[in-house]
This record gives sequence, C-alpha cells and structure tokens, in this order.
Amino acid sequence: MNYITARKNIETIANADISDIDWLFCEILGVNRSQLNNGLCITKKQYKKLLKYAKKLAKNMPLSIALGKTEFLGLPIKVNKHILTPRQETEELADYVIKQIANKPNINVLDLCCGSGAVGIAIAKNTKAVVTCSDISKHAIKFTKANAKLNGVSIKTIKSDMLNNVWGNFNYIVCNPPYIKYGDTNVQTSVHKWEPHLALYAKENGYYFYKYLADKAKIYMLTGSKLCLEVGKDMAQNVADLFLDYTKTEIIKDMQNIDRFVIVTK
Repeated sequence: MNYITARKNIETIANADISDIDWLFCEILGVNRSQLNNGLCITKKQYKKLLKYAKKLAKNMPLSIALGKTEFLGLPIKVNKHILTPRQETEELADYVIKQIANKPNINVLDLCCGSGAVGIAIAKNTKAVVTCSDISKHAIKFTKANAKLNGVSIKTIKSDMLNNVWGNFNYIVCNPPYIKYGDTNVQTSVHKWEPHLALYAKENGYYFYKYLADKAKIYMLTGSKLCLEVGKDMAQNVADLFLDYTKTEIIKDMQNIDRFVIVTK
C-alpha cells in the first residue's frame, strides 16, 4: 500500500493530532519525520500495526501510552497509564536546572514527585550531580528504576509521600506536583481518562502541594539552595506569594510565553 492511502485511512480511524499521526508512522516505519513522503511503501505487517495503534488513539488514548514510551530531552522514557507522560514544559524545567549546575561538583538534586523519573534522569545524564528521585507511587518508582537503567545513569530512589521519607539536604529540589483542581472542566478527555489522577489533581484548588512545600521544603535546603517548581497556567504569582519568607522568588515563562516556573531560593 502506498503512503498516501495508508495515511488517509489511519487519520480517519485515529481522529488524532497530525503530530501524533506523524510520530506513529515514524515509529512503525522506522523513519524520521522528514522521510515521510509519497514514495514510501507500507507493508501489510506495518499497516496492521498502524491500524492497531490508530484504534487505540480513537479511544482517546495518548500515543505515548499506546506505544509505552516517549522522549524527554532526547532520552527514551518508558511510560504507561500508571505514569504521567512528561510534557514539553517539564523538559524546559529540567533544562533550566541542567544549565544552572553545568559541570559544578558536589551538587545534590532531589526530583520530587518524579513520576517516570525523566527529570532526575536527564539531570543525572547531563551533569555530575548526585540525583535522588522520590514519589508516592510504587509504579513511579518501578518505572524510574527501569528508565535509569535504560539510560545508563545511577540514581537513588525513595518511595515517599512528598518529603516524609526523605532525608538530607539538597542544592536543588525540582518538583512538578499535581496541580489541577478537582472538577476542572478544561482537562482533556485523553488526560483525565488515561493518565493517573494521583499525578494530576490536587486539593485546595490545585495549591495543596505548593502550600506543603512552602512549609516543609526549607528543612531540606541549604542557604542558597533552589526549589524549582512547575505550576499551572495563571498559578505562578499565587504560588510565588506562598514563599515570601524565603530569600528570593522568580517567575519564569515557558516557550509559549506562559508563567510556568517558580524558582525559590532559600
């Protein structure tokens, strides 16, 4: 079957974003996006696989969960429905920390609410930092260990309800906590249906974990240490105001020009 015919069929069945359809074809055909063109020929085996995943996309399943993997700062990361798929914004947060510590020695980093472990693994892969990853979910710890092995990095993992089982001091604490308020009608169906609510939703209109960190994080920070937070849209200033008794707070925009990150210095 030629590429154009296969493409039209899969798009009709999947009813998904063009970028996801591109990714699906690249994954099944083993080509780069630039190689998707009219000259490609789709085998029966390949088309059967395309149909399999198209039907999953038609059920609003995110492609990352259908495939069981995604990419984070160029690194392969395994995910499933029990693990939050890391977003582009979180890549920006990890990249910020990587650039901050560069080749500095003796840096301890805590990836709190680590999920797949993507942030901590990317930091460990690109710096000399000693990285600890922590999450309340047993699935998250399992996948973090598997993803660390997949990417050839050594990290410490701790199963913990926030900071309860964490000990020691850190130069950087990086956290993308649950911050969607319960009942938010703007949440995409695919996200609400297929991703873990434990990693998505938070009490107190989404601010619960930021309030917790404002109270507890300083115990685990040294003078000059930074707490690097990802926040939801229109939450940044309210989150920053929770940390007024810290030395400094800074709000940083993401690539979409949205106030997305709050950097707190002790």
